Amino acid sequence: MTDIQFEDNIELILHGSKDGLKTIYDEYVKIVFSLVFCIMGHQQDAEDVTSDVFIKLWDKAETYHFGGKHKPWIMAIARNTAIDALRKENHIVAIDEMEEPEEEIQSSLESQICNKIPLENACSHLNPVELQIVTMHVLGDISFKDLSKIFQKPLGTVAWIYRKAINKLRRYDYD
Repeated sequence: MTDIQFEDNIELILHGSKDGLKTIYDEYVKIVFSLVFCIMGHQQDAEDVTSDVFIKLWDKAETYHFGGKHKPWIMAIARNTAIDALRKENHIVAIDEMEEPEEEIQSSLESQICNKIPLENACSHLNPVELQIVTMHVLGDISFKDLSKIFQKPLGTVAWIYRKAINKLRRYDYD
């Protein structure tokens, strides 16, 4: 879905039409569920939170900045909703802040590796932040620059976490 198509659907939502939400849901439910599942760790919880994400999208449609990128906005809502759900259950995991030099990395080989890994296997080998970054970058096609805004980390840190995660997956013989 292009940014223009997304904005058209947001307009429909703002005018009270559920067709706009349905179109967005159909397009993004798989990637939202994947991200939420990586954070939640349980299918039933992930399904519940995924539903909550689209309810929040409906409620927060007026906060979308037209002319911007829609995927990072959706992924930020999904990530924040899942983390909020974990906090409510008191299961939040502390995540270390890491600083590394800037380095932007992209490889079609990495995308191929990530696309053929069963989600459950990847979840067992990567820490939550690594898994979120890989999921959002590969499946959601979110740039490192946008990920750095979502995670509120420097660009280099996000790229380094991504590289570290890809190297872990390679060690587990996924390529």
